[in-house]
Amino acid sequence: MPAEEYLEARLERKKEVFCLPYDIEVIIPDMCVEHCPLALELIRNRMHDLFGGTTVIRGVGSWRNENTKQDVVESVAIIKSSHACTDKETLEELERTVGEAAAQSGQISVAVKAGKLYLLPPGSLITSAKFN
Repeated sequence: MPAEEYLEARLERKKEVFCLPYDIEVIIPDMCVEHCPLALELIRNRMHDLFGGTTVIRGVGSWRNENTKQDVVESVAIIKSSHACTDKETLEELERTVGEAAAQSGQISVAVKAGKLYLLPPGSLITSAKFN
């Protein structure tokens, strides 16, 4: 058995370890009326602590306002961290941090991507997603 398959088989049996085949990305506006730069720094610093580093990519995001039916185009930061495996407590800490940053900056939702893209309202981040 190749070493990579052996290691993967051993890690899959460990209940306390979560192996994510994708980078974790948090997408948040970086320019807004209230606290967006602070929210971005909060997430970036926490991802440094949790995963050892980040890459921040600046871009433009857009979404349709359901009330006005108008497109909103805004500057965003994609905070990306590469890693292979983590534990439940680390994922829950990231979840709390993203929820706190979203609430501080008045965001309706925050995009979090780990293979699939999730749009999460700030209030649901802290309590709903549990990693079992």
